[in-house]
Amino acid sequence: MKKHEPIKRKFLSRYPRLRKVFLKRGASSIDVNLLSMISLFNAIEKRKDRDNSKIKERLDKSRTVALSYFEHIQEEHTLSEIQQAAVGRAIDRLKNKFSKEGVVEAYNVTCQLKF
Repeated sequence: MKKHEPIKRKFLSRYPRLRKVFLKRGASSIDVNLLSMISLFNAIEKRKDRDNSKIKERLDKSRTVALSYFEHIQEEHTLSEIQQAAVGRAIDRLKNKFSKEGVVEAYNVTCQLKF
């Protein structure tokens, strides 16, 4: 997974408090990424009447990181059929049905896939 190290470092440097809390608890950077996406969706819900273009930009960047992570796992790791289906479902949620619920499902997949 060395391919993703610069992306992870760049992402985590944007959220220092989140990173500190989650990494202390043993979470991986992809977990932090997905959890921050959930908080960004919450921010959009709270600010319905305001301009959310910057938040949506951050969401798109985070989604790109998450997609590259799942695609990398699909290519590089030997997965069981169940894991393969779960990763495929996570990719589908992030690409086609991008919503808060989809991100929660993707987060649940990462909890099952600890390498």
